[in-house]
Amino acid sequence: MDDEESIRTFIVTLLSKKGHRCTTAMDGAEALDKMNGDRFDAVITDIVIGKVDGLTLTKEILRRYPGLPIMIMTGYTDDYSVEEAIEAGAQEFIKKPFSITEFDLRFRKMMRDNEILKQSESKKNEMIFNLQIEPM
Repeated sequence: MDDEESIRTFIVTLLSKKGHRCTTAMDGAEALDKMNGDRFDAVITDIVIGKVDGLTLTKEILRRYPGLPIMIMTGYTDDYSVEEAIEAGAQEFIKKPFSITEFDLRFRKMMRDNEILKQSESKKNEMIFNLQIEPM
């Protein structure tokens, strides 16, 4: 999600060419509304997106959908930092302007890291389950 249509179009074009289905929103309220009742694999948001900033949006998305990978982007690098994005729960942070290669690498890394985390959680839960059912 980005308030600049050119950025939204760029990202949708790039991800669509790689086989991803994309939904866009102009602001945080619209994004949350579109997420209701639908399943998303990731969120990409700008920090400056209207009344609700991307950091607040990230926190709200993760409250509703824990573990959903989120990439935050910004052109306001003097006002916002990687640390703030990570503290809000984002898995990835990218500064605008960015290249196709940089965006693609960061997006794929975020998705790969999220998959590894899911597998790790699954194995952890499997081990706990196995420990609970085995007789002493």
